[in-house]
Amino acid sequence: PGEAAEYDLWLGIFLKEPNNREGNLIGDGGVYYLLLSTEWPNLSYRIKEQYWNRGYATEFVRAFMRFWWRIPRHPQLKKLTIHPATLNAQDSPDQEVRERVYISVTHGNLANQKVLTKAGFEKFEGMGEGTTHWRMIREN
Repeated sequence: PGEAAEYDLWLGIFLKEPNNREGNLIGDGGVYYLLLSTEWPNLSYRIKEQYWNRGYATEFVRAFMRFWWRIPRHPQLKKLTIHPATLNAQDSPDQEVRERVYISVTHGNLANQKVLTKAGFEKFEGMGEGTTHWRMIREN
């Protein structure tokens, strides 16, 4: 009580067999740093190398984000202390802003940057050097 707790939501990424059964585990992903009082959730995912460049990462990120935004929210958990760089220019740190999820990717990882663009994330600046930072803002 009184301290922030960390929670993760981490899922396996499986292929689907032609009979709609669960196939091979090809990766994992989800959100972490689900602190009750600080930071937006941080997205992460990993796909086994032999499955790269087949669209699985994009499919996972799109499906996960659809799932994530549908999870019911509790109004008392809305107040967070967040990094100002995660806000848009029109947002005010003193006012309520729409929820967002963010992810950081190394500058040279163009494949992951392409995945995030396809999945609807937008790039933003100001969170540190050596990586690009991406966010998705909840629609409603």
